[in-house]
Amino acid sequence: MQHFVIALHLPLLPANYTSRPIFTAAHGAFIFVERQAYEQAGGHASVKDAIVDDVALTRLFKANGFRSLLLNITEHVTCYMYESNRDVWRGFGKNIFPGIGRSFLLAVLLTLFYTVFFIVPLPLFIYGAAAASWLFCLPYLLIVFMKLYTDIVFRQKKWLCLFMPFSAAALLAVLFYSIYLTVRQKGYTWKGRTYQ
Repeated sequence: MQHFVIALHLPLLPANYTSRPIFTAAHGAFIFVERQAYEQAGGHASVKDAIVDDVALTRLFKANGFRSLLLNITEHVTCYMYESNRDVWRGFGKNIFPGIGRSFLLAVLLTLFYTVFFIVPLPLFIYGAAAASWLFCLPYLLIVFMKLYTDIVFRQKKWLCLFMPFSAAALLAVLFYSIYLTVRQKGYTWKGRTYQ
């Protein structure tokens, strides 16, 4: 879903050709930066308190007048960020709500959007297949093809597209978990550190 979410929500032209911070994404394992830009932005020391430090650092590059490019490098590199399902849950739980600025309004809007456009099509498909009403099957087929396209572009397993409604539900579950940690002021635990 990480590739799908970026492809769906982040317009590449503003991300790559403007300095507006809202149009920023980054992957901490693959940030290639010129030394001058890194030093002028203050390096990692300037984002040491940021939960989503890779995006915060990239925003600093832009704020200091440097260009930032979000590129698809999946043809050249592979990255295994997590060793267990628990790590995945904690890692994305740490990033997702802070990544949208801890905005409850945006969380509600994303929940409605993902529910209507990516979860509801599955029951519609089941109904349409059972009732031989193929028009009800179209929304599911559309989201499968959307996911298939990103899976091809980003070199993911193509059969994953069939599970798009479950992927969307899992994304929302992680969002709710992230919100829960914020509301309960439990902090985000990651690699032995707890962030607030």
